[in-house]
Amino acid sequence: MDGLSFGYRVREARGVSPRELLELEVVEVSVVTHPMQDLARVIAVEGGEQSPSSNFA
Repeated sequence: MDGLSFGYRVREARGVSPRELLELEVVEVSVVTHPMQDLARVIAVEGGEQSPSSNFA
C-alpha cells in the first residue's frame, strides 16, 4: 500500500470552480491501496524501526 487518503474540513476557500482551499482542518489521514488522486502516494519513509506487522504481504 502506497496511496494516501485525506479527510478534512474546509475553513476558508476562494472561488467556485476551481475552488482554492486556503485553510483546512485535517481530521484523518489513511494509507490506502487505491487513492482517489493518483498522485497522493507515499514515496519515502525515514527513521524508526520496522514493526513485526510490516512484514505481511
